[in-house]
Amino acid sequence: MWTVTWPPRTRSARVRARFVLTALAVLATACSYTTDLRLPDLGAESSVVFSADGALLATLHAEENREVVALDAISPYLRNAVVAIEDARFFDHEGVDLRAIARALKRDAEEGQIVEGGSTITQQYVRAVMLDDSKTFSRKLREAVLAFQVERTYTKEEILERYLNTVYFGNGAYGAQAAARVFFGKDAIDLELAEAALLAGVLQAPEDLNPFADADAARRRRDRVLDRMEELGRARPSDVAEARRAPLPETPSGPSERYPAGHFVERVKQFVLEDPRFGETPEARRHLLFQGGLRIETTLDPTVQALAEMAVARVLSDPAADPGAALVALEPGTGHVRAYVGGRDFFGDSPEAKFDLAGQGRRQTGSSFKPFVLAAALEAGVPLDRVYDAPARIEIPLGDGQPDWEVTNYDGSGSGRMNLVEATVHSVNTVYAQLVMDVGPERAVDMASRLGVVSPLQPYPSAALGTNGVTVLDMASAFATFAADGLQVDPVFVTRITTRDGTILYDASPRPERALSTTHARQVTEVLGQVVTRGRASTPASVVRSPARPAPPRSGRTPGSSATRPSSPPRCGSGSPTPHGPWSPR
Repeated sequence: MWTVTWPPRTRSARVRARFVLTALAVLATACSYTTDLRLPDLGAESSVVFSADGALLATLHAEENREVVALDAISPYLRNAVVAIEDARFFDHEGVDLRAIARALKRDAEEGQIVEGGSTITQQYVRAVMLDDSKTFSRKLREAVLAFQVERTYTKEEILERYLNTVYFGNGAYGAQAAARVFFGKDAIDLELAEAALLAGVLQAPEDLNPFADADAARRRRDRVLDRMEELGRARPSDVAEARRAPLPETPSGPSERYPAGHFVERVKQFVLEDPRFGETPEARRHLLFQGGLRIETTLDPTVQALAEMAVARVLSDPAADPGAALVALEPGTGHVRAYVGGRDFFGDSPEAKFDLAGQGRRQTGSSFKPFVLAAALEAGVPLDRVYDAPARIEIPLGDGQPDWEVTNYDGSGSGRMNLVEATVHSVNTVYAQLVMDVGPERAVDMASRLGVVSPLQPYPSAALGTNGVTVLDMASAFATFAADGLQVDPVFVTRITTRDGTILYDASPRPERALSTTHARQVTEVLGQVVTRGRASTPASVVRSPARPAPPRSGRTPGSSATRPSSPPRCGSGSPTPHGPWSPR
């Protein structure tokens, strides 16, 4: 029993009196609570990117790394641990624990200042989302009143769920889900007893009890939580004993600044940041992407991605001496990008590491442009059995005062006369130089654009030999059109985007368009198959093909796949003519 003398004569008495008056004010003010109280949103939430199989690919966040989950998606161990150490009577009080207040009053009076607040979980939550951290009597009064009102508006489960999704666990992790991933690399529902006790313990002082900075302090606090759980009957003694022996995490597990398929994820980011459907301004789109809690489902196949990276590394095994490389594997008919290698290491230290060789780097295509000329010729009525002279060297007059176009075959050999099938199989430049003049350069580059090449193309005659610069993604998309019987579909990286509440913001619905007749597409595909089985591509194709995957179809490579070695010159004739050669318009 305490007695109060008024006015208080000592500092200790004055502190005690003010707390008593505060408690009385709380009781009086709380009686006028309103049932219209509405808590604010849970705040910034990280967006998550998933691969095609539903696995987590990357977590995107700004200042706060948070992923909101339901209470039943949080391990019971963590729920019990937090209640045990932070507010053992959480399910008994009405937002303000008078017993805890009395205990705090006594200690604070003894110390002559506020050293123990007696805050409940509800009060802590209210303070985090509605108040500041100032240690004043007025703020404590507002905190208590609001906590009392919250308890009469929301259930205990709702309050605990909001609290566990809001509190800061340290290392940039806000909420239980982010904390579970950062500290242990797992979801919150999968936390074990020792892990839950550690997370519950760090709430008291996230920086001071950080296991990655002070393992001894973190361990002592974890064991205190375990002891408290045992005292309250929330954990069995045998389980507590085992949990005390569990090692602490040594390094953060996630979300990491590094994640798989970095260039692919960057394409996904840009898809959201550049599309007005996700916000009228760049700022609005950035806020949505990094703080809006989006669920982004993508087309990436982790297995195919790993094989793609392995294939590039196998051919270009020396990072110091070898050039960069890019590879795109795209599914014909759907446009789904299954693998995307935009460079050696998106997270590397070199200035060009983040440059996307697959989608930004434009390189001359060389002879891989010839199938587009062949498709244009077939559409123009030129049959595959059309025969041309195939000398080692040829000069083609261009007229209009321009010098003749001099073209030579790559290996310097000639073959008399041959039809278009043989000219394609053996990649004969001199035949294709004549063919593009018959078809017209404009028609050839138009065919390439229709098939899926979006890079700007100049209708020079030399385009037939691959002098225009295009991207690997362009080529994968265009070759996928052949494999899809002439139906062109734009590349798809993202299949669906939803908000945290499940609202669908985007749902991909590719619309195939007829770019080439089925007959002509199959004719080109058949010829390209022969390029692999008996032509110029036969040896490279057999070397690069992975034994873990089925052999590519007769189209010449996996349909819709394309790769490039940016530093290698195109094999397109004498001198590798450029788009701005003497035959170019000026």
